[in-house]
Amino acid sequence: EGYTSTLARLSRATGINLCIGVQRPDAKVITGQIKNNVPVRICGRFADSKASEIVLSNTKAKDLPEVKGRFLFKLGADTVQFQAFYFDDDKHFIPNKILKLRKDESEDKKGGLDLNKENLIDDNLMNNINEKFQIKEVKSMDSNIENKDKSKAEIFEEQNKTENLKSNINDDYE
Repeated sequence: EGYTSTLARLSRATGINLCIGVQRPDAKVITGQIKNNVPVRICGRFADSKASEIVLSNTKAKDLPEVKGRFLFKLGADTVQFQAFYFDDDKHFIPNKILKLRKDESEDKKGGLDLNKENLIDDNLMNNINEKFQIKEVKSMDSNIENKDKSKAEIFEEQNKTENLKSNINDDYE
């Protein structure tokens, strides 16, 4: 507690922002001094109001809807609800799937895993990923919005996000 409080206090004074993550907030760990020196807070839904009170200084996290990827953002006195991207591990956690698929392909062809840059991700592999995990487009996580209600520009923008995600993954492994 002492070191964390000191770190929070000194880092804020020098313009360094801390990112602190806890699974189960406790008043002994997240003291008032830490809360005062970490002005931006993001949290998901909590089952009880005590945990929400510890993180946000209000009970809004207890009343947050049970929607995957739904969070609260608090800056100063304002608390705003937002929807983050939610990636279902079984369908969309692409980096692990890429490595697993690449490992399986390498073992079938060469009897071992070859991780050189040229073999890690290529167009054929991306096509296999798209087929295997049925990745076609980014769909809204909000069940109230359906593609039929979206303009062509919005659908095009979502498809571009998917292509950018694939491109970023490709860049990360080069």
